[in-house]
Amino acid sequence: LSVFLKDITKQKSTKLKLVKNSRFYYFISQFNQMNVYSSNNISLYREACKIAVNIGHFKMAWVGIINEKSHDLEPLVFDGNEQGYLTSIKVKADQSEPEGRGPSGLSVSFGKSVICNDIETDPKMALWKEEALKRNFLSNIALPIKKFGKVIGVFTLYTDTKNFFDEEEILLLEGATRIIS
Repeated sequence: LSVFLKDITKQKSTKLKLVKNSRFYYFISQFNQMNVYSSNNISLYREACKIAVNIGHFKMAWVGIINEKSHDLEPLVFDGNEQGYLTSIKVKADQSEPEGRGPSGLSVSFGKSVICNDIETDPKMALWKEEALKRNFLSNIALPIKKFGKVIGVFTLYTDTKNFFDEEEILLLEGATRIIS
């Protein structure tokens, strides 16, 4: 009796990566088309969230706009498994306040992407961790939305996978966010 074993872990990992990459490229192509057909910012942001959830397979996506008086990041549109999340949390666009030190607030403050690949253990998500984990949000990324070089809001995406975002996905998502900016 002979038994042959072959480790296919690397093959499976490569296959999953290829599936994920093809989904991301389709996602980006839909973003490009969306930009051509959207008539105003709100419809553009709404469509971006819809594409992120339906094509990008994110659990939830939202766009928050800075309220200049209160410095709150006010949810404008969202799509996906929100389940009251956005009404149960408060996010500021000012890092001097605790509510401004999460991924979305920091993204607005610094004008760059902020990634949280493990919501459960990342200190940036301490204030929002409990509400996020209730909805099985395990990773997120916040991407600044800019108009004429000035940050006006944030596009935040959530996944149900820890360590979801790698360098390639981050670059693609930053490109997609430039489209809606």
